[in-house]
Amino acid sequence: MIKSGITNVVGQVLRVIASLLTIPLLTRLLGLEEYGLWVLVTAVVGFVMLAEAGLTTSTIVFISQDLAKEDTRELVSSITVLMFAMLALATLTALGLWLLAPFLVLFFPNLNGVQQQTLQAALQIGAIFVWVQLLQQITSGIEQAYQRYDIVNLLRVIQAFGTSGVLLFVAWQGGKVVELMKAQTLVSVIILFLHFGTTRWLTRGINLMPVWDISKGVKILKYSFVTWIGAIGGTFFMQGDRLIVGRLLGAEVLGVYGTITSLAVQINSVSGLLIQPILPQTSALFAQRTEKSLALIRTYFHRAVILNIIAAVGLGTLLIVWAPFALRLMLPRLPVADEVFSLRICVLIYTLYSLNAVGYFVLLATKAVKVNTIILIFSGCFALFLIWVFARQFGLAGVVIGNGGFIMTLALLWFAANQIELPIYHFAHYYYIPCLLLFVEVAMSSILSDTWVIHLALTIMGGIGLFIWFAKYNVKLEVIKLPILVGKSA
Repeated sequence: MIKSGITNVVGQVLRVIASLLTIPLLTRLLGLEEYGLWVLVTAVVGFVMLAEAGLTTSTIVFISQDLAKEDTRELVSSITVLMFAMLALATLTALGLWLLAPFLVLFFPNLNGVQQQTLQAALQIGAIFVWVQLLQQITSGIEQAYQRYDIVNLLRVIQAFGTSGVLLFVAWQGGKVVELMKAQTLVSVIILFLHFGTTRWLTRGINLMPVWDISKGVKILKYSFVTWIGAIGGTFFMQGDRLIVGRLLGAEVLGVYGTITSLAVQINSVSGLLIQPILPQTSALFAQRTEKSLALIRTYFHRAVILNIIAAVGLGTLLIVWAPFALRLMLPRLPVADEVFSLRICVLIYTLYSLNAVGYFVLLATKAVKVNTIILIFSGCFALFLIWVFARQFGLAGVVIGNGGFIMTLALLWFAANQIELPIYHFAHYYYIPCLLLFVEVAMSSILSDTWVIHLALTIMGGIGLFIWFAKYNVKLEVIKLPILVGKSA
């Protein structure tokens, strides 16, 4: 788990670097208004990606179990159902986006006629991008079920840097939003072929002629459907907020908000990816339903919680302290005080809700997807309601504060602990010091002067605080050794 998690983090860090190199250059090449339009296009496309219908998670969970059972027929049956289901969904979704694009632009009355035409054309090209990306999800899920996170992350990094390179080249040549979407789609097609080749290499020696098992198909589709409903809550929050900002506050404010959330969301991505390998491992162990396998799951749960806190709080404190510098780098102009404060609050919120990751993955692995669904849907809708209300009253700062509604997803941890019969007091005390550290960093960063000496001092203080917390629980060696030793004994 540690090895795969670190591979995920390295891949994500490289993708973050690609993003951090791309966003400030795009904002300068395109201008904030045109960049805001690009953010809007990508938000709509991301929203449409909801059609994934939970099939990616189903791929990881069911194929992991088939591999653990060493049942080739069940494996081929799972791949058959998942591939055909995703192909049908991808085709219907792409066609739907193409046909509905002229009507979707009407949702944004603050855009002028030219901007609406641009948005429509970009979305119709984005339909092809969506089709390709959805097919990538299945192949990526198979690679993760085989626990080949090295391959998954290599292809993702190639796609990230390839996309960044072509986007910057197109923008430098004077291309706008439509041309950017064409370039991004081309890179995605190339990566899809690489994923197909990798998947076939992993399943070499297996006859992949379709095997239809109705009962297996029903199980997969039922699990996928409930998982999909839960994903709607997360996607509503991650993409719906941008649609609201675009509708209420216009393209330029959306450009600033998109920049702020693009920075903050890296906390969620990195901290989640670090412990994501707990999903296939827990899924395989939970299928055995023995006391020994349950004890192993509890061990992984503890280690994953600690790793999640280190990654989320560590990145959060860095972004909180260096918020002014980050915005100066990302925006084509000097940020105002309200924008810096908004970034710090946004980072605080994203860091806190990122601590739900262990609960989220364990609930998926133990097939408690209904709980996941209810919590994600309710939290996502509540956050969007707050964003809609506060945006009208307080503008950018109100939108950021409204994001706090998604912190309710921390309830996932409690339900996941119950699922594996682990009392919550066994790990709840891990969170006290890190959360206190976050609030202290926000307060001191906002009060003290904006100089690099102060930033450095606060960074050191945050690092020492996190190290003291880490040392308190005496997990430095166990985090590295225990999962490996337990895995061998299993």
